Amino acid sequence: GLNERIFGPAGSVVGDNNALGFALVLGVPLLLFLGRSARSRWAQGFCFGVVVLTVIGIVATYSRGSLVLLAVALAAMLLLAKRMRGIAVVLVACVVGLVVVAPSHWRERMDTIRPDAYRVDSSGSERMKSWYVAWRIGLDHPLLGAGFQPFSEDVYERYIPGYRDFHNAHNHFLQAFAEHGFTGLILFVSLFVSAIARLAATVRRARSDPALAWADDCARMLAVFLVTYIAGGVFLSLGYFELLYQSLIACLLLDRVTARPSPEEPPPDAEPLMVVFWRRLRGTA
Repeated sequence: GLNERIFGPAGSVVGDNNALGFALVLGVPLLLFLGRSARSRWAQGFCFGVVVLTVIGIVATYSRGSLVLLAVALAAMLLLAKRMRGIAVVLVACVVGLVVVAPSHWRERMDTIRPDAYRVDSSGSERMKSWYVAWRIGLDHPLLGAGFQPFSEDVYERYIPGYRDFHNAHNHFLQAFAEHGFTGLILFVSLFVSAIARLAATVRRARSDPALAWADDCARMLAVFLVTYIAGGVFLSLGYFELLYQSLIACLLLDRVTARPSPEEPPPDAEPLMVVFWRRLRGTA
């Protein structure tokens, strides 16, 4: 009955309730694409049922950031995924229904979601301090950063004397800046820019080819995924989350699958370059 919060597997990257809620929100657009593209009605119903259970799980984490992120994901779906708008409206109604039936202590916690939370909420204040420390670390090591996991009690004491409650950066991008400097931050941001550009190219191709309707759905839901991930990066440090890089690879593969081969490309049955090189090296070519 939403009276207790849920957590992920202990010791895992999603063990914390905030990280679990973040991961569950990221799963929603991917599950919706799988449900829409499934040929079997049973498979479609299964995927959509899992989406509803996922939304319930997001609410049950008691994570305020995840609730805001779910709103961002649904808004992005309404704007970017035109064939998913009906489902997005149903999910919005589902969230509203959960809010109505949620216990009072859940609603009291969610009532703290406001712009001045960093002044009245200890969690918001901690994040502001973590952002400040991560920013200062990056400025002190601008080229290559301070290396992995530089956030320690001694580091916090250097930048905020007397402050003992040290954490990580609580931000994907500030984490990359603190650990890898401007070089790493630029590379990290470039991943998103490149992926979004490829998704846009896929959507343009699918617009003129009805056979690529599935690719259009996939590209749009991956775009929702990336928008959600970027928005979630304001409050969490999951810059190395595997699902992100698997999705970036999916963007690349989708671009390659839908791209028309150019005359300059070798024929599909051409031998790999290393095989040709090895044969010539042995004198058998």
